Amino acid sequence: MQSPVYRLENGLRIIHRQWRGSGVEHIGLVANVGSRDEQEDAWGLAHLLEHMLFKGSKQRSARQTLTRLEEVGGDLNAYTSRERTCLYASYPQKHLRRAAELLTDIYADALIPEHELLREKKVIREEILQYRDDYEERLLDVFEQEMFPGCSMGRPILGSEESLTQLSRDHLIDHKNRYLTAQNTVFSYVGPRSLSSVLRMAEPFLLRLPQGSVPPPRVAPPFPHTFRREERMPLSSAHNLMGVRCHPTQHPGRLSLQMLVHLLGGDALSSRLNLRVRERNALVYGIETQYTPYSDCGLLYLYFTCAEGNRFKVLELVGEELKKLQHSTLSDRALRTAREQFAGRLMLGEENRQGLMLALGQAVHDHGEVETLPQLLLRIRQTTAADLLEEARQLPDIEDWCQYVWLPDES
Repeated sequence: MQSPVYRLENGLRIIHRQWRGSGVEHIGLVANVGSRDEQEDAWGLAHLLEHMLFKGSKQRSARQTLTRLEEVGGDLNAYTSRERTCLYASYPQKHLRRAAELLTDIYADALIPEHELLREKKVIREEILQYRDDYEERLLDVFEQEMFPGCSMGRPILGSEESLTQLSRDHLIDHKNRYLTAQNTVFSYVGPRSLSSVLRMAEPFLLRLPQGSVPPPRVAPPFPHTFRREERMPLSSAHNLMGVRCHPTQHPGRLSLQMLVHLLGGDALSSRLNLRVRERNALVYGIETQYTPYSDCGLLYLYFTCAEGNRFKVLELVGEELKKLQHSTLSDRALRTAREQFAGRLMLGEENRQGLMLALGQAVHDHGEVETLPQLLLRIRQTTAADLLEEARQLPDIEDWCQYVWLPDES
């Protein structure tokens, strides 16, 4: 049985996961809107709105907003991604009413004052400058611009110093009224209470959210031509980012692809690429693969840093490991290990209850329902070697992956 999703009169969906024995609760309002939903002339709007939500409401000042939960030991935060905007809180169990009232007050009644807008743009400009010092993040930004050509999916979430100057309070109010509505939002809860207890205390506040409407479906981004880019940068090593477009969230092969990516170069020290490239040949400090699915597309990428002279040897070894997965079926023992390792990582992830709360809200947007952990573990056990082989064979040879490389500047 799936975890049930409840819907209030205003259209707000609620997902609830009871976790007995904890004295802490986690709640969030997860909106199905992110940076990819911005118009071309409003780059950085979703992220700027996330910041401005904390600048006071009809009921309280900005300072009162920031301290309302902190003064009882709680935490208030938000984030913006390509497809989501989320406002969330963690706090001692007895403060559910306080937390629910605060989140809905911010979400529904944020004032977005003009004088705070000018100040917050300066803060985000500092954030942009900070990211320029993070070469991995910068490389990912330019890589995604090439992978999603000519559309909002490829633009950095923060916007740019230039684009921020074009954003007005009217832009923010319009975006908020259009997307931060009950119909476009999921309320997610993880904590010790039963659903009836959560609803009894939080529903009066949740019903304050304006009903709104469901935004039109997104347009899938165009596919890129295969590209290879090299630039010299003030670095001491070569930064290599490679990738291919792949499955969206609802693709039936998504779980098999996730397992394959974890087996090839996931965050385990025993991944095939880490063992072959780092442990056996000492050519890199770290090497990883990651798969990020979106509602209508996905991105699989490989990232590593190395001495410039080692780069082609690393690519050769990566290609060999990928070909093994494309041409040989996993042994029974290797398959059992892959299943156990991937399942164990998911189980460990559920221990991060704040992360679980956020993931549940996103899952409702992605699938309309949420699998329980036992259901997901069963699907992992049912994944076959043939499933992984099929996913591997759908990937192009490493020579045909898109590539963006930053090489050390010899000067």
